[in-house]
Amino acid sequence: GSGPLVLCSPGLGDFRTQFRFVAPEIAKKGFRVVTMDLRGMGDSDATFSKYDGEHVGKDMIALLRHINAGPAVILGNSVSAGASIYAAAEAPNLVAALVPLSGFTRGPKPGVGLALLYVLMSSPARNSLWLSYYPTLFVNKPADLNDNVAAIKAQLKEPARSKALKGMMFGGHAHSEARFAKVAVPSLHLMGEKDPDFPDPGKEAREVAAIINGESALIQGAGHYPHIEQPQQVLDHVLPFLANVTGTGRAGRK
Repeated sequence: GSGPLVLCSPGLGDFRTQFRFVAPEIAKKGFRVVTMDLRGMGDSDATFSKYDGEHVGKDMIALLRHINAGPAVILGNSVSAGASIYAAAEAPNLVAALVPLSGFTRGPKPGVGLALLYVLMSSPARNSLWLSYYPTLFVNKPADLNDNVAAIKAQLKEPARSKALKGMMFGGHAHSEARFAKVAVPSLHLMGEKDPDFPDPGKEAREVAAIINGESALIQGAGHYPHIEQPQQVLDHVLPFLANVTGTGRAGRK
């Protein structure tokens, strides 16, 4: 599309192809959709000195300035949700709205499983631990899950990328929580109703949405990756939101 810009950013330990089911449908509505990889994963390299949500937020700002296509709506999964809040607070002229997807934006208030993972991820076995944990985050597993896990495994064989994963895991969320009050754009917080990373996914989405004057919704039958597990449900919420915040109507074009 050639309309308003939509930037999509994945969760840690994964690729921008996370948005393979929703990005094409958003583009069909006329929006210009751009996907980005996190530093250290996918098409990004692993030569950075910092790997955390704050620096992902800085990467978002740098990318949006480079594209220079007007303010973007940012769809951010997991750690990228907190990064998008950082970007909206620090560069409000570049961000039109936010769509956190099972977002880590404050905390941590992790469930028992995630708390244990934090401990184990500091060990040399973090690659195999992540590869074992990652599939459990899906309630409705996509048909290509095994292929994606194999691709992640191949990348993490590189020591620098494994180090990047560790850095992203332990980066924390203070960079976003401290900037809640500075967020002045609309937001739609979508959470998988059975996301195992949160003790109460619905409560987390409602509370964060209330803090930054946004709205929230639960995606039924989804875990930590609602845009992969239930893409149509996500689109049913996201497309009207995009039309509203960009003033484009149903087609996505002004």
